[in-house]
Amino acid sequence: MSTVKPSTPVHDYPVTREALKRDWSIPYCNAHLLRLEREGKFPRRIYLGGRTAAWLTSELAAWVASFVAARDAKATR
Repeated sequence: MSTVKPSTPVHDYPVTREALKRDWSIPYCNAHLLRLEREGKFPRRIYLGGRTAAWLTSELAAWVASFVAARDAKATR
């Protein structure tokens, strides 16, 4: 019998736009977020129903980690 693994970690949860500002210190307006998403520079949103959009914590953490990696790469030059 095979076990089906979920595609996202169990601890992954959606973060609303308000929580982006409050909890993640990401102050971008909706238009800027959409532009960054289209350019592939910010995780893409998921829609939870109606007009409610959110981003996954794992993708946000990876996005933030990319800035840390870029900083550290500059420091080692």
